[in-house]
Amino acid sequence: MKTILLVEDERGLTDVLQMVFSKEGYHVYRMQRAEDALEFCLMTTPDIIISDIKLGGMDGLAFLQMVRGTERLRDVPFVVISATDNLSFIGIAKEFGATAYFSKPLDVDELVEEINNILLPQVKTEAPTSHWPIV
Repeated sequence: MKTILLVEDERGLTDVLQMVFSKEGYHVYRMQRAEDALEFCLMTTPDIIISDIKLGGMDGLAFLQMVRGTERLRDVPFVVISATDNLSFIGIAKEFGATAYFSKPLDVDELVEEINNILLPQVKTEAPTSHWPIV
């Protein structure tokens, strides 16, 4: 079973995403703080990380940098979600190595499709699409 590490401090959103991804056959680990997520990643390597940018404590961009700077985690796909569609955040996320960027409010079906395309390439029906807002 593929694993998703979801780092988001908005409980309602994590509840919905956990339910949706569980129905898709994924095991979802939930963390509210990037520091806890990083500690988790040092013990267990998830198949993909989905993280908000604005979190209490370390923000999602700093977490992304830490993940990309850790040899064992360097190639783990990292999807950024954020309530901001600020072009500087989008550019920084891409520069730091994010796999995709989604603005809130999320289109959950679109997010699920992107995660499936990243994690389940053998069942892909079309070429992979990179989900990045037009800059």
